[in-house]
Amino acid sequence: MGGWWSPDIGNGMADQLVTALFNTNRFIVLERQTLDKVLAEQDLGASGRIKKGTEAAIGEIEGAELLVVAAVTEFDGGASGARGALGGGGGGILGALTGGYKKAHMAIDLRIIDARTSRILAATSVEGSSTDVNLGAALGGYWGGGALGGALSGWKNTPKEKALRQVINKAVEFIVSKTPQKFYHYGENARAATPAPAGPSRTVVKEMQGILNSLGYDTGTPDGLAGRKTRAAVSAFQKDYGLPENGQLNPGTIKLLRKLSSK
Repeated sequence: MGGWWSPDIGNGMADQLVTALFNTNRFIVLERQTLDKVLAEQDLGASGRIKKGTEAAIGEIEGAELLVVAAVTEFDGGASGARGALGGGGGGILGALTGGYKKAHMAIDLRIIDARTSRILAATSVEGSSTDVNLGAALGGYWGGGALGGALSGWKNTPKEKALRQVINKAVEFIVSKTPQKFYHYGENARAATPAPAGPSRTVVKEMQGILNSLGYDTGTPDGLAGRKTRAAVSAFQKDYGLPENGQLNPGTIKLLRKLSSK
């Protein structure tokens, strides 16, 4: 790999695509790259250490309807006579790449996937090329005029930046044009928020933790808090007993646990 490459570059390119999609004002964009931080905040809220009424509730993370998956398939560094290649693991959103510096050409393969059926709704390849650093029209479109930062800051005012901006804008234009109308929920057509059903009380959670432990599903010491270990135990139990696997102590799961504990 080229000396300038790092895994953060792939993440930075993915962030640029996410930002551009959000800026279309056509999609509800869900955070997945830093989902662990969201879960940690929810677990903190469930611990009882956060002021009541201000904690992040568990069970309200939205599921995705569409997945956008892209992989860099070409990168050329023509000025130096070198040719770049796809680096890192393929199939991720804008995976890593390696190549030259003064002249830039990049291409990505892009797929839009229905998360419910796993069907590919649309697929294409988009390209961007530059032999200069005059960003011009590349500053427009869905990207906007924001500067590159983080791992991509080294691309600022280089042909790489211009080629990347072209690719991102073309990718977003394709996604907008190929997304079926039924998936648009932004603004006036947004999905109506429905109140999340009240979860079980701490007393019930503690009871379920004790039952799960007795059945061989380790929740740790029962404390009435449905943290990560408890959710993992619930998911394993649900999987083994043919219940919908979501890690939640819903009425169906509680009913079966109580039934098994009474035998």
